[in-house]
Amino acid sequence: MKSFAGKAGMSFAQILIEIAVESREVRDAPALRVALADLAATDPTCEVRIDEGSGQVLLGGRDDAHLDALCAALRGRLPLRLGASRVVYRETIERRIEMDTTHKKARDGGFEFARVKLAFAPADEWRFVAPEAGSLPEAFVAGIEAALVRGRRAGVLAGYPVVGIEATVLDGAWHESETSPAAVEAATLTAFRLAQREVGVLMEPIMEIALTVPAAHAGTARDDLLLRRGTLGSRRAHADGTVTLEGTVPFANVLGYRTSVAAMTKGSGTVGLVFSHFEPMPRPDPTDFPGAMAMRA
Repeated sequence: MKSFAGKAGMSFAQILIEIAVESREVRDAPALRVALADLAATDPTCEVRIDEGSGQVLLGGRDDAHLDALCAALRGRLPLRLGASRVVYRETIERRIEMDTTHKKARDGGFEFARVKLAFAPADEWRFVAPEAGSLPEAFVAGIEAALVRGRRAGVLAGYPVVGIEATVLDGAWHESETSPAAVEAATLTAFRLAQREVGVLMEPIMEIALTVPAAHAGTARDDLLLRRGTLGSRRAHADGTVTLEGTVPFANVLGYRTSVAAMTKGSGTVGLVFSHFEPMPRPDPTDFPGAMAMRA
């Protein structure tokens, strides 16, 4: 079988936070499109996309400070309305699973038909494994891959990008007059979504944190970090009377953390945050991850 790594241009790994943006005035919508295109061209670490569910324009960045800077750059060009920022989680699966699904639907006096048998397994990156050449029609296999590329943009748990899966084509069935691209896509997406519902898991971004505070505030800072589900790795004392606490913490729990640390230490604390990895979290309540974002001026 032949393996293909994830498609270029899918920058899921770097976008950790996003916000819905729209022009305050309808007449400024074309100007916003131009401004977003310019922003994406000058800063390759940001992402602009259309949410398939809500139709909103979403602007994504590496962290909350980066997103604030992106929004400030846009606001320098035109009045905006912004949604509430939200962490971009990831979705994956926790174990291997096979799915055998058939799509059959009456249409125009005939039927649409396609059957696919696929295996999904955890992997270090997205991979598509095609069957041996000649075992299935080339267009049939290409249709399966295209459907999976589309399906991984938004998972079924909470609508976040799907990553870290090896999808293998095991078998399939088709009919020359009844198997259309739409039928192949429908069968494939059904298999993919059923697999996610069965063994899917939500992944949250984890940050490495270095928190430097005056020694007198070290205990308070430590307790605050633990309340945010942080884990402490090391504690280093410095000659200037400050202490650095190092560890990891879920990104969602340190949004706006620099402001909190400044208040906690009367402006004398500093925070360094760097993305570390994604980590499984308990299966969420879908209502905790709304699709459309309420807008604000």
